[in-house]
Parts: sequence; structure tokens; C-alpha cells
Amino acid sequence: MEREPTRIIVSVKRGYNATHLIKRGIKPYFIKEEKFNDGVTIVKTPFGNDVRVYDIDRTIFDIYCIA
Repeated sequence: MEREPTRIIVSVKRGYNATHLIKRGIKPYFIKEEKFNDGVTIVKTPFGNDVRVYDIDRTIFDIYCIA
């Protein structure tokens, strides 16, 4: 079963102007710049584009800390 998240939360660098996100109902989670790229990896989409994503360890950490 799939379901929509109750609230969209995004990670942004501390100091980022997130006013436009807040107006759209998106909650910014501010991270220190030196920690922002921890756990980032590059994956290819089915169309061959490179996309930056967090690895499983970073994802679980964010879920634990944000929730």
C-alpha cells in the first residue's frame, strides 16, 4: 500500500532563504553546511540522468532525527 506523506520536509543548508518553501506548505529542515553533503551519492534515473540522493544510512538518520 502506498500513501502520501502528511507533510513534505526538505533538507536545506543553514542560511538558505526558504520563504518560498514555507509559503507552499513545505517544512525546511536546516543543516549545517559542513554536514549537508554527508551521505550523498549519485544514482542514474531510468533516462540516464544523474541525481543526487541520500544513502540509506543518512535517510534513516534523517527520519529518526526529524520525526
